[in-house]
Amino acid sequence: MSTLKKTISIIILLLYLDNLFCNEANDVITRLNSMDPVQYQMALDDLSKSFSGRFVPDQQTQSILRKMTVRRLELMQQIEKGDQQALIEATGLLAQLDAQMLKNPLIAGKQLMVIKRKVDGKARSAMGAGIGLAPSNFQNNSEIRDPKNGWDNEWTLITIRDGIANSQVFYKPAKGMIISDPEIHFSGEKMLFSSIGAHDRWHIFEMDLQTREVRQVTPDLFKDFDSFDACYTADDKILFCSTATFLGLPCTNSLNKMCGLFLYDPKTGRTRQLTFDQDSNWGPVIMNNGLILYQRWEYADIPHANGRIMFTMNPDGTSQQAYYGSNSYFPAAFFNARPIPGHATAIVGVAGGHHSVSRSGRLLIIDPAIGRKEAEGVVAEIPYFGKKVEPETRDRLPDGVWPQFLHPYPLNEKYFIVSMKATPQSLWGIYLVDIFGNTTLIEQQEEAALIEPIPVEAKPVPPLIPDRINMESKTATVFLQDVYEGGGLKGIPRGEVKKLRLMSYGFSPFGYGGLPGSIGMDGP
Repeated sequence: MSTLKKTISIIILLLYLDNLFCNEANDVITRLNSMDPVQYQMALDDLSKSFSGRFVPDQQTQSILRKMTVRRLELMQQIEKGDQQALIEATGLLAQLDAQMLKNPLIAGKQLMVIKRKVDGKARSAMGAGIGLAPSNFQNNSEIRDPKNGWDNEWTLITIRDGIANSQVFYKPAKGMIISDPEIHFSGEKMLFSSIGAHDRWHIFEMDLQTREVRQVTPDLFKDFDSFDACYTADDKILFCSTATFLGLPCTNSLNKMCGLFLYDPKTGRTRQLTFDQDSNWGPVIMNNGLILYQRWEYADIPHANGRIMFTMNPDGTSQQAYYGSNSYFPAAFFNARPIPGHATAIVGVAGGHHSVSRSGRLLIIDPAIGRKEAEGVVAEIPYFGKKVEPETRDRLPDGVWPQFLHPYPLNEKYFIVSMKATPQSLWGIYLVDIFGNTTLIEQQEEAALIEPIPVEAKPVPPLIPDRINMESKTATVFLQDVYEGGGLKGIPRGEVKKLRLMSYGFSPFGYGGLPGSIGMDGP
């Protein structure tokens, strides 16, 4: 090797090492800045009380907290000046505090399934489409770039033991093949996920977590549409999103595919459409009471940038009704919502926007039993302990807000596993967060985004809600409730309503609508 080539190689190596130091320093400064010893102590006290005898803080934890109280700001200043000893000291202190919090009995000794997606050279800046999510909040998996050949990702299993997280490759798909949307069965022994299958379409797959064998669940005959983001029902049917509605988005000349919810019965091989809305339904998940929670994007005659409403329905598609956010501008969207274990009504999810960054946003806990509109039911925003959340009428609700969150999974009403990006320069890592404002790092890896964490464990099977659908019947049964109940006719005297008008929208198919959603002269 020539002297010039050696010199260039040395310079490149030094620049690489300097970049690594800068990234590590920025990460530590960010964590020191968000670390509050008082809030950390609140979590310790809560865990000690909630898990008496099972959670006992280590003896050195109090001395570390005292040192943090005294040294935190000074360490930040020293690290900013390039002091490597200060960086080493701060890294050690944070690691010990993380280890203590990971002894939380809700997560200690457990395993998390996580998607590790390599984003070489862009892992600290990539968001949305850059980490393999839908390109925008009005698009679906079906429009993710090159899902068969364009991604380097794998299922990673993180084991948490004695306060330490260790990760290993669990399953790697075919080269270039994207994976997403994990959902663990109630038994903890198998997992649904989305990937590319027959006819190069998105399909639902199931993995046996003991043998790691994978099979395509949705039929091969699903060749003209995409199917993704599934959950199990209490009787082991599979409920999923699909573009088999063949509808297009009105404001893009119907050139973006919408998705509805469908139910597949593995025993009979029969698939049935459950929702018939103009736009997409996302994120189906079974609730503690057996109902299905999902996000419905409502477009007809309302401001569509703020029209994503949380809905519930029976697993057979009956009794579809608003759960949170009807007639509200806030939040503009609520992605990847999940019910909180042991709670009758509360949910956690990501408050997002419309034309904003895709799928990520603010982490909110909402309880419709407290209020059902705007911010009335917002119990907390993590990591802002004690902050009152005010409603905002804003299309780009999460833009410019840090930290950003993805894919929360509740352990109980106080502690949550989540993918988090703390600052614009941070990695997407897996964190344990809590209502007291603490963000405990579980795992992050340079040049990769870690997303979609889910515990691998058995959980109670929700009650089975019997089917009300009789596919053999030639007629339908219509249930009419008291129209005076609820807020729709508030203030209207009983007996004033004499007639009901029944209406049905006809929505424009994919690729056949004009800008206002009409079909005809201003169509395609």
